[in-house]
Amino acid sequence: MTHWGRLRPGGSAWLPGWCLGPGPLLRWLSNCQQKKKEKKRKEKRKRIRKEKKRTKAERRLKG
Repeated sequence: MTHWGRLRPGGSAWLPGWCLGPGPLLRWLSNCQQKKKEKKRKEKRKRIRKEKKRTKAERRLKG
């Protein structure tokens, strides 16, 4: 396997910042992780909201 980042300026598609050193790479990775966490949180919130709506509707049906 070849490291394309060394041959092409600007790094490769799957490893941005390969030529720039560990700093930008680490920043990019942490950014990726943060985005993943945010996505999970958003999904969780959405699910909770859905459940709340459902319980409200159920209460209305019962009462």
